[in-house]
Amino acid sequence: MQSEYYIYQPDGNNNFGKVGIVRPEIGAETQTSTSTSTSTTPTADKYDLANFPAGFIKNGQPNGIIVVNDDMFNEDKFQRAVLDLYTATQVSNQPIKLVQEVVTVSRTNAIVIGNPCVNSLAYEIISVKSPNCKEGFIDGKGVVMTHITRFGNINILIAGGTTDDTIKAINVLADYRSNKNVLKGEEVIIN
Repeated sequence: MQSEYYIYQPDGNNNFGKVGIVRPEIGAETQTSTSTSTSTTPTADKYDLANFPAGFIKNGQPNGIIVVNDDMFNEDKFQRAVLDLYTATQVSNQPIKLVQEVVTVSRTNAIVIGNPCVNSLAYEIISVKSPNCKEGFIDGKGVVMTHITRFGNINILIAGGTTDDTIKAINVLADYRSNKNVLKGEEVIIN
């Protein structure tokens, strides 16, 4: 059975209102959206992964942060994948941030790693406020999805049903130059 997800966005008064966007369950047949835009900068509400790392580099300088959960970051294979992402993409000139160090990602370009069960900032990107933090994330599948904040910043969520699924998705974005045929649209499922 396919679930529907309603996307909520905050207004200027920190109230959330449904904006009517519905996306299929992660792993469903219609798993990626494609864009015909050739722009390398985000539109007001969309960022095509084919343009990555555009927007994260400003005037030749890194213009973003990477945020992880410290428990996951203590795992060697996860740490290696995140460090590969950090060095390969060069989107941040700051140390990798732990979720406890970041209040919100809406005011900055950010790559948030981990589903909402391990990284509460993921809720800002998926905008699904479910009591089941793993809802929509399926074991065996990773996801790379984008969100433009109300301040016009680019947020990318890299997550999966398991740590290994998340690592697979991290590796796809870290090797974005070789994965241009995969990284298209606003959401990509990694099997």
